[in-house]
Amino acid sequence: MSKKEEKKLPFSLSATKNKLKKLKKLGWAGYVLFIAFFIALGGMIAYYQKGYQLDSINQLLPHNNQEETQEKITVDSISQPQMINSKPEQEQFSEIGRAVMSDSQKSAKKTKEKIEDEISEEKVNSVPQMSSESVSSQFNNLIMPLQGEIVSNCEWYKDQLLDAWKYNSGVNIRGEIGAEIKAVANGKVKRIIRDDYQGITIIITHTDKYNSLYSNLETATVKVGDEVAKSQMIAKLGDNGAGENSELHFEIIKGEKSVNPVDYFN
Repeated sequence: MSKKEEKKLPFSLSATKNKLKKLKKLGWAGYVLFIAFFIALGGMIAYYQKGYQLDSINQLLPHNNQEETQEKITVDSISQPQMINSKPEQEQFSEIGRAVMSDSQKSAKKTKEKIEDEISEEKVNSVPQMSSESVSSQFNNLIMPLQGEIVSNCEWYKDQLLDAWKYNSGVNIRGEIGAEIKAVANGKVKRIIRDDYQGITIIITHTDKYNSLYSNLETATVKVGDEVAKSQMIAKLGDNGAGENSELHFEIIKGEKSVNPVDYFN
C-alpha cells in the first residue's frame, strides 16, 4: 500500500505494532483481544473498500449519463433541421406546381383567344367588301321603295294643311295605306323618328356618302342598328288623310344635301 493510500486509512500500522507488543504481555487474554481486533479491523477494511467502490461508481455514472445526453442532443440536432426543412420544401414544390398550373391555364387562354381572333378575322374577310365603284353602281340602280305613281318630284308645292309654300327635296310616291315599304339598297338603320305630322321616318345609311329617307310611315319593322338588305321590307305606309290612298315621301341624301332620287332609280 502506498503512502498516499495509507493516509486515507482510518488507522496507523506503527500504532498497531505497539499494541501487539503490549498484548504479548497479557497472555491468552491478549490473544483473544488480538483476534477480536483483527476481526474488527477486517470489517473496517471491507466497509471502507465497499464505500470506495460506491464512490467510484457514482463518479462514473454522471459521466456516462452526460455522454448519453450529449449523444441524444447531437442526434436531435441533426434530425430536427431535416424535419424543419421538409416543410419549406413541400411548400416550395406546391408553389412550383401552382406556377406550372397557372402557366398552363394562361397558355390555354391565349391559345383560345388566338383561335377566336382567327375565326373572327376569317368571318370578316369572308364578307364581300364593296368598292367605291360598286357603291356608285348600286346607287345608279336603286329599286323603288314603293310601287306606285310619282306625284311630286323635287319642286315647290303649297301645303294645304299649313297653307304655306314648301320645297319637296325628294319624291312623293302614291300607294295604298299599309303597303310595304322596302329598302332601296343594302345598308344599316341609322335613325327612326316619330312625328305627329309626318308619322314615322326611317333613315338608312348605305355608305359614308349616301343615306336614304322614308317618311309618312305607319309602322316600322326594323330598329336602329339593324342591317337591311336591298328589297327588304322596313315599314308600312301610313295615312296622310287623303282617303284610301296615301303618299310616301322618299329622299336620297348625298353627303349633307338631298339629290333627285329619280336620277338613281333603275
